[in-house]
Amino acid sequence: MQWATTVVRIPLERGQNHLLEDLTSFPTQLLLFADHVRRLRLVAPDRSVREATVVMASDDERVLQEGRSKTRWRVFSREHRPSPAH
Repeated sequence: MQWATTVVRIPLERGQNHLLEDLTSFPTQLLLFADHVRRLRLVAPDRSVREATVVMASDDERVLQEGRSKTRWRVFSREHRPSPAH
């Protein structure tokens, strides 16, 4: 499968500062659990940019890079099948 890019543009109107605050405080650690997302780039109306990238280091280890900061994470998953209802 080839890579793809999705771009979402949200016009910020006056009085929508809470949306801008949400975007600037977005927890980039969520990228660790979205296997189909490798890079997040947020551009604010003032043209400030926030980027985060996640790289698979091994089956359960990921490296999250935001700016010059790199952190290593271990992510585990397990499939669960609920028992039948009584």
